[in-house]
Formats: sequence, structure tokens, C-alpha cells
Amino acid sequence: MDYQKQKEYIGNLDQLFSVKDYKFTGGRAQGVRATDIDNGSGLHFTVLADRCMDIEKLSFKGVNFGFLTPSGIVAPTYYDNRGAQWLRSFTSGFVTTCGLSNIGGACEDNGEEWGLHGRIANTPANNYCVEKTIEDGQPVVTLKGTMTEARLFGENLTLKRTIKVKYGENKIYMQDEVTNHGYKPAEHMFLWHFNIGYPFLCEDTIIDFDAVSTKPRDAVAQAGIDNLKGVHAPVAEYDEQVFYCKLKKDSENMAKVKLTNKKLGLSVAWNFDHESMSEFMLWKNFLKGAYVVGIEPGNSHVSGRDVARADGSLKFLQPGETKTYHTTIEFGVE
Repeated sequence: MDYQKQKEYIGNLDQLFSVKDYKFTGGRAQGVRATDIDNGSGLHFTVLADRCMDIEKLSFKGVNFGFLTPSGIVAPTYYDNRGAQWLRSFTSGFVTTCGLSNIGGACEDNGEEWGLHGRIANTPANNYCVEKTIEDGQPVVTLKGTMTEARLFGENLTLKRTIKVKYGENKIYMQDEVTNHGYKPAEHMFLWHFNIGYPFLCEDTIIDFDAVSTKPRDAVAQAGIDNLKGVHAPVAEYDEQVFYCKLKKDSENMAKVKLTNKKLGLSVAWNFDHESMSEFMLWKNFLKGAYVVGIEPGNSHVSGRDVARADGSLKFLQPGETKTYHTTIEFGVE
């Protein structure tokens, strides 16, 4: 039934399309702002305003799609940028944002230490806004906020995020705009770390994408190249595998990655701009208690900022320049 007819039956839009703002209490999640969205047709997810507006728990048709680490939700207060300590505040969730100045491994670049995957995931949003509107006769919820990564005598970058979801449409529209507000070129590395977990992820899940080329990150990944798109049950011993892929693009310069659980009859697909997100990493980790597949489009590989500088792939934002990244995430019943 069309919303224009449905609204005759309700007293409040929350009966069909609910949005709830709240704060967590207790433990290391104390004070974290969050927004729950239920779009009325099976899509439910939580946006963490104090963690770069990343999406934590996400379910579709009652099935969980994301992966949650033992750390749980961690307030930015506890972030430690040294080495791999980022993992102690890595909530994971459906998506974690990496950057803005470094992604990938911890390293030393130009005499400065850079922690694993950068700072932005542990940055609270300024001017956070959640708005319900009617577009083309249908309810829409739009979330907006701006994260700042800046310091005196250093980078001055902002990430402006917009997340939109429509009533009755099982899609999430996400757009990020990164701007250099400084007066000299700034190193810029950016990655969406989508994390897929159980029960959507299991032996019945199929990974599907078309690649022009695929390169294992190391010897460990090389051992798994013949089963690149395969998924198996958790095992007691497993070394993570990472693959660097160059995806094919369509006539509109978009690339697509899709995962389908054939037993559950559910799927999730990403369409993202190939020009801005020219690199794609597939992360596979089938260790017991850490069972996850990472779908990782970005503007660079994840070998670290020092390696990117050495091989000439490190990106820069010129003074005043803005780079826009956008994706549509679609959930389906197969």
C-alpha cells in the first residue's frame, strides 16, 4: 500500500518508519550518541554519531549482517593511536571508516608514527542532525554530520557524511565529502571497511564480483587464491587473507560487489564510484570468534602510508579541494 493511503491509518509516522536517538550508558560505551532506524520493511540499523557516524549493528528481515568484535562499542575517549592499539576500540559493526591521513598497517612515514587505519573512526560528529522529510510523497530519513581531523602545524581535514534511507526501500545511500581546509597539499587515504558476519555470513554465503586483476597481499593470501570467493566454517587456526582487486566498472563508472546467502535467500550489494574508490580489498578471516569477511573499497591499498608513498600511489588533497565518495547499499530477497 502506498504511504499516502497508509497515513490515513496512523497517528504517528513512527508506526511505520521509526527513528530513535539515545546515548549509551555504562562501561566504555558511556555517553556514545546513537540513532536507531527501522525503515518499516525489514531494514534496521544503528548509526553511532560519536564514532564517525559509522553503522554498528545492522539487520535485514530479522537477520544480522554485520560483525561485532569483543571490544563492543567504545567511546572516542579510549582511543589509542599507537601501533595496532586501534584494535582495542575497533567495534567493527557493519561499517568502520578508515583514514583520513592513513589507512592500512601502522608505520613510520616522513619521521612520524601512524597508527593502524587512522583516527577518523574514533572521531565524534559535529553538527549531527537527523531529519525526517517527505520526498516525492514518501518518508525519508537523512542523517548528516561533520568529523574533523586537524592539528596545529599539520593536516586540516573534514569529513562531511550524509546517510539517507527511504521508507519501504531496502537501500542505504551514503556519501562522504573530504575537504582540505589547509594551505598546503595534504596526504589523503580513505577506506570503507564493511564487515560481514554471522548468521548472514556462513558456509552458504557466496561472494561475487568481477575483477580485472587480483593480487594476494602476501604468501598467506596466495595460499587461498584458488578459493578467492569461497566461504567455509570457522576454524581454530587461521591467518587472515587480504586480496587486492581491480574491479570492472560499468558504463556509469560504477563497480559492484555482492554477497548472497543462498540458504537464507538474502543478499547485500554495494555499488560505488570506481573513479574515487579505485582500489578494492577483500579481507577474509575465518578464525573461531573472529569470523568475518571485509568488503573494502578505498582510494589506496592497505599496506600503509609509507608503502603508498614509496610506490607513488599516495593521494593528496590540494588546498581547498574536496573529494566525494558515494555508495548505494542494497539488501535483497533472492
